[in-house]
Amino acid sequence: MNPVLVVEDEKDIAELVEYHLKQSGFPVTVVFDGASALERVKKSRPTLIILDLMLPDMDGKISVAC
Repeated sequence: MNPVLVVEDEKDIAELVEYHLKQSGFPVTVVFDGASALERVKKSRPTLIILDLMLPDMDGKISVAC
């Protein structure tokens, strides 16, 4: 199973989401910005992306379109 990709710039929120997903048995990858998210999507083809739509470096809506 490919990991769930969590894209969240606030570390506390990212850690909380990661914790709960891992407790439910999901493999998880966390990134903190849009550019890193795009790189991960190209490499690992995640099963699910949990995406913050208001990232500091790029709008999350742009990431979804890619």
